[in-house]
Amino acid sequence: MGSLRIVVVEDDAIIATLFEELLGMMGHQVCASVASEADAVVAARTLSPDLMIVDEWLNPGSGVTAMHTILKSGHVPHVYVTTNIARVRDVDPGAVIVSKPFREAELVNGMRLALSACPRSPGAGTATPAGESHAAPCVFSESAGTVAGLAQDG
Repeated sequence: MGSLRIVVVEDDAIIATLFEELLGMMGHQVCASVASEADAVVAARTLSPDLMIVDEWLNPGSGVTAMHTILKSGHVPHVYVTTNIARVRDVDPGAVIVSKPFREAELVNGMRLALSACPRSPGAGTATPAGESHAAPCVFSESAGTVAGLAQDG
């Protein structure tokens, strides 16, 4: 995975700063760090990031709702990083989710999966080559120590 331009959507300033530092150490550029649903939509439209890392709960707003709005204009790879997996899964069954707290390897795996995913509509699962849709939820979780919902190759 080469250097990426990333928008971080996180309303907790400490966590946002930690993302910026971690992603910078990984060789990526955080082109914006925003804390609200509205700012996430504006950042996606004006900056055209390679990837978005999105918290589900924002104050004000929702990262999931922001992504639904953003995806209406076209595909933007994204990873939800949240403590509330069930809420994300309810509205976006095919989402790539990294569970807080997380390890760097889990974030990297989530980023790779999001970048490799075919464009899809929110809540529709991932698009297959035949144009069919199927849900392919993926949760990277420190507590489970594995990837749930995704068959891994060796």
